[in-house]
Amino acid sequence: MTNTTFDNLILSCTHFMSILSKETELLNANNIAGANALLKEKQHAADLHQSSCTLFEAENTLAQCSPEHLKILKGTIDNLHNQLLENKAAIDLAYKVRSSIVDKISAAVKEQQAPVCQYTKSARFSTNSSPVSMLALNRQI
Repeated sequence: MTNTTFDNLILSCTHFMSILSKETELLNANNIAGANALLKEKQHAADLHQSSCTLFEAENTLAQCSPEHLKILKGTIDNLHNQLLENKAAIDLAYKVRSSIVDKISAAVKEQQAPVCQYTKSARFSTNSSPVSMLALNRQI
């Protein structure tokens, strides 16, 4: 068995999990800017992990693993899976919170606006049911 291929896979998983853990903590603390700062590092770690998995499969390293290595690999994969689920839940929650805030701001602005009045084609004075809003919201998470 090529130990370096196995070791590289375990190291890439561990590195990816540490970044996911940091991002999850930042999202749970509502530090969206901090989480955004990790995106490039997270993408790089995901790419490294993907290339490690591809190499692991290409060299058929799994067939060469001892039972101890298989236990380590299974534990690492289970931990990565759990970390990914926690990260997804934190991202979903942060998105729902941000969307809720944006929706509430939009509703408040619409409620505060006075109706816009205009002349119709028949020259009658009427209110417009959809006034123009001068508010722009950034829905990025």
